[in-house]
Amino acid sequence: MVSNENKLKLGKGVAFVKSQLNRLPQEDETWEADFRALPKPITQSTTHYVGMVLTQPDGFLRGESEIDHSPTVNDLATLLAHVMKRPLIEVPLRPRHIHLRGNPKWKPLFSALEEFGIEVAIKTDLPKFQEAFGEFLAHVKEARSAGKVKATATQAKVESLFPSIAKWVNGIDGFLGNALTRRVADDPARAAIALLG
Repeated sequence: MVSNENKLKLGKGVAFVKSQLNRLPQEDETWEADFRALPKPITQSTTHYVGMVLTQPDGFLRGESEIDHSPTVNDLATLLAHVMKRPLIEVPLRPRHIHLRGNPKWKPLFSALEEFGIEVAIKTDLPKFQEAFGEFLAHVKEARSAGKVKATATQAKVESLFPSIAKWVNGIDGFLGNALTRRVADDPARAAIALLG
């Protein structure tokens, strides 16, 4: 039995309307489409996902979508329909081929796509998607770290803040002495935290 969330919704009231998509011209293009989980910040309680559709072999981003729940077949159908009807680049069209990862959730969509003359291929690797997702993550990481506070020069010099600990660590001989001394020299703040923690 197919759960409601994984039952493909077609027709009025949803983005994936067969009659609208069937009117679009079909070009000899191959697309890669998928959703991937985004890293979850500590302040966020739910995992967000980004879905992207890219062309092969050039990797042009035709469209993307971000959702705040585990993607369903209807999320993928909506993403594909939006990309076909209102792409970020070029003109509205139906591709000849779509490459998807082997996610069992996508299976109900296969027959609907094949009705439009779109061949679905299951791939273990989507290189253009993976490349674009990596770039997307780099931008997310950069945006999230832009507001972080960096240690001042004074804060970074733990010896001046904790002279007795620094003196103790620097004076240790024997088993851990040399390793701790090197750690203090390389990163005094981390060494003090390791000793205190």
